[in-house]
Amino acid sequence: MMEGKQRNNNSVIVNLASLVIVIAGLKLAAPVIVPLLFSVFVSIIAIFPLFWLYKKGINKYVAISVLIFAIIFTGLTFTFILGTSINKFVNTLPKYDALLKDDINKFVVFMADYGIDINKSTLIKYVNPSSAFKLIGNLLSQLGNLLTNLFLIAFISVFMLIEISSLPHKLNIILKESHISKKNMVQIAESIKNYLFIKTIVSLMTGVFVTVSLYLLKIDFAVLWGVIAFLLNYVPNIGSIIAAFPASLMALVQYGIGRLLIVIVIYLIVNIVVGNIIEPRYMGKELGLSALVVFLSLILWGWMFGIVGMFLSVPLTIIAKIILYESPDKKWIAILLSDKLEDG
Repeated sequence: MMEGKQRNNNSVIVNLASLVIVIAGLKLAAPVIVPLLFSVFVSIIAIFPLFWLYKKGINKYVAISVLIFAIIFTGLTFTFILGTSINKFVNTLPKYDALLKDDINKFVVFMADYGIDINKSTLIKYVNPSSAFKLIGNLLSQLGNLLTNLFLIAFISVFMLIEISSLPHKLNIILKESHISKKNMVQIAESIKNYLFIKTIVSLMTGVFVTVSLYLLKIDFAVLWGVIAFLLNYVPNIGSIIAAFPASLMALVQYGIGRLLIVIVIYLIVNIVVGNIIEPRYMGKELGLSALVVFLSLILWGWMFGIVGMFLSVPLTIIAKIILYESPDKKWIAILLSDKLEDG
């Protein structure tokens, strides 16, 4: 009995060691894997318009050519908007820095009138616009670096879309030799396809609404903050919070506390409508992941693959969960990832 227990302990240690080695390998291979993952991301989203074009009787290669042109055009547009906006923002950052320091001075004087002494230098040290926008700048830099591989991503997407029609037949052959059932493979494909498509539509709505609202409020760089809201809506849990921060700070610096509160209300409305009404209604059944797992997967995949890993943290974790559930000796890991207590 002791030998059996020792064997089980050794098996757990070996599995954990193997997991660490795999994670380290994926981290090292990130420069190669990230463009591939982003191509998969683009291809899955493109499946819906591709099949729509097929139904309209458009030739397969013509339909794919149209989509590739749309992908490249969209990528170049994002690159242009982000590049020009970020450069202009960086150049005007000293102006916002001075405005924020002036607001801090007024705040210190205001509090002093009520007998509350605040150390101005300490407050300025921690309320720094350069630090406040650093995270957004890093994320946008990663995305900009990724978009430099735009044509490579487009070519990979072309071949993926060409292979779409033969994929079901190939999967039937593969699954005959695999422990993963066809039912669960279909479940993986449908879950990821629906998640990414609906997330894209909802993110687009979010970005447009934020852009229009901030533009009407005359907040500087409204388009940039709208693009950030669109992109970070893919990031679960913290994406919308991060997206709201720079726009809110900009409103405070430009117009003061009143406009800041209006901007905060706008983001709250977006998050409530999107997170509690639109997404739950159109996502259908739940993803089957606990909130803690979603958050931890965001950290893990983000560390491994950067911003693309953050975008795809939920789909990648769904794939891992379903595959692990099909393996008898690793089913317990899938159960830990689930948000349900019952088996299965």
